[in-house]
Amino acid sequence: MSATTLSGAGSSGRVIGLVSAGHCFSHLCVLVLPPLFPMIKAELDIGYTLLGSLIGVYALAGAVTQTPVGWLVDRIGGRAVLMAGLFVQAVALGAVGFADAYWQMAVLMAIAGIGNSVYHPADFAIFAARVEERLMGRAVGIHAFTGYLGWAIAPPIMFALVALTDWRGALVGIGLIGLTILAVLLAFHGALEGGGQEKKRGRAAAPDQRSGFAVLMSGQLIALFVFYFLTTVASTGLMSFATVALAKLQGTDVVTAGAGLTAFLIASALGVLVGGVIADRWTSHNRIAAATLCVMALSFLVCALSLFNIYVTIAILVVGGLAFGINTPSRDLLVRAVTPKGSIGIAFGFTSTGMMAGNGLGPIVCGWIMDLDRPDLMFGLLVVATLLAVATVLPLKSQARIAATAG
Repeated sequence: MSATTLSGAGSSGRVIGLVSAGHCFSHLCVLVLPPLFPMIKAELDIGYTLLGSLIGVYALAGAVTQTPVGWLVDRIGGRAVLMAGLFVQAVALGAVGFADAYWQMAVLMAIAGIGNSVYHPADFAIFAARVEERLMGRAVGIHAFTGYLGWAIAPPIMFALVALTDWRGALVGIGLIGLTILAVLLAFHGALEGGGQEKKRGRAAAPDQRSGFAVLMSGQLIALFVFYFLTTVASTGLMSFATVALAKLQGTDVVTAGAGLTAFLIASALGVLVGGVIADRWTSHNRIAAATLCVMALSFLVCALSLFNIYVTIAILVVGGLAFGINTPSRDLLVRAVTPKGSIGIAFGFTSTGMMAGNGLGPIVCGWIMDLDRPDLMFGLLVVATLLAVATVLPLKSQARIAATAG
């Protein structure tokens, strides 16, 4: 979205920027531990399976609380819920830097995961209340872009913080970054007002009379829950162990292998900006999602088979990352299209529960496979999960047909 477009959109640009800043931090937090794994492993003598389970605990705690948080957002609005979650997440992650045992880290990561559960329900409820309809696809694209940007900048930020202190000081630094973002949101809190019962610029939208349970039992929404779960198993498994797996498969150092993951994440961030424009112009969002995920699965297959050297493999991962990014806005608009008025929070809470469950399972399973010293099978798992996601989303109706049915 251009600066001119945002300026013409009144307050929409400010809302998108503020909400997306928190979303960037949310994604950054997913990857604060993997760059520290070798240091934590050496100091605390923890295997990769247990290290992966720390991310799993973080994700599963968020998965359990995601739908209740969505229900709360629909009742009281997204602003207070967003700020409370950001505070809890930042403090808990900073406290991990003081942990001396695995169980302490696991408890703190669970608390941080609960804080992380607020972002998608609160963010999309605020968007529904405060962003112009004609800009919604690009708003979702920018929101996703900042999330992928958070993933992309996490490794260099963690390495920089470690260079200044150590792995413990790096985690404390992440907590301080989160509190700084919270201070900015508090300074501009008026822009985030609204979202309860989907109040749209001071006018309450007529809420759908179906119960929250009936909304969650929609066949379309359940399919999207599964889709979020499978794609997140693939993406989080990649982010947690791609560096180690590529280094083993290609016989290269972790810095070069890590460049492959960074390239994938940067390409994903750029892809969501393209995907936002595409999502505003074409309504066949299920077909867009399916086609792009097929490309991503192919890039994982190339990694699994070690068909090319590390540099060609990185180039192919860039294509896969771009495709993954393009998929995201269409995925999120499919959720919005099948959701009745007044239930945006609980719908995104429910589908994001699938995402958080995938965040939990992906690192654990991939960590177990890596402990077996089978990086090829690790990438093979990512291929299977991605192709199953394609099979899940392809039968869904196009946005236009869904909107006509739901309206």
